[in-house]
Amino acid sequence: MIITSHFVATTSVLLLAKRFGINITNEIIIWTYIFGNLIDIDHLVASPKLGLRRLKESLFRLNHNKVEPGKYYIHSVLQEPWLFVVMAVVSFAIYLRTNNGAIFLPASALGVHILLDVIMKFENKLLWPFSKKGYYGWLKSDTVIEYVLSIVATIIVIYFAFQERLFVF
Repeated sequence: MIITSHFVATTSVLLLAKRFGINITNEIIIWTYIFGNLIDIDHLVASPKLGLRRLKESLFRLNHNKVEPGKYYIHSVLQEPWLFVVMAVVSFAIYLRTNNGAIFLPASALGVHILLDVIMKFENKLLWPFSKKGYYGWLKSDTVIEYVLSIVATIIVIYFAFQERLFVF
């Protein structure tokens, strides 16, 4: 899934939490975006050659016909359910001390990020590194429709975020 789709999902998590009256601090907003969006930075860090090449092909659509679904598996353990489980446990422990429901937002954003990646039609290894078994989602990636819908959704969610004063620092 492209970064704008993850941005829309993460912002939607924050807007929904705000709508339910959860007190969201700037720190929670930052951590939520880190785990909802910036977690993909490992595509460049973990495998720079493949990551930069895939990024270039996505951005500039170079050699698009040569890109095969599932060819680049550059997810790290940071994007797998294991980190989500660890984050949920740590969030629960912090919640027991602070009684602040906003502490679950970064883990929620990571969970949504994982779900968005799972529905995409490329190889997902949900139990990696313990299992190399792959799973393919149903939604085709790298289509014009995906890009257009993602950009339109980004504009809409930014509008609502400013209406709800989510980005007031």
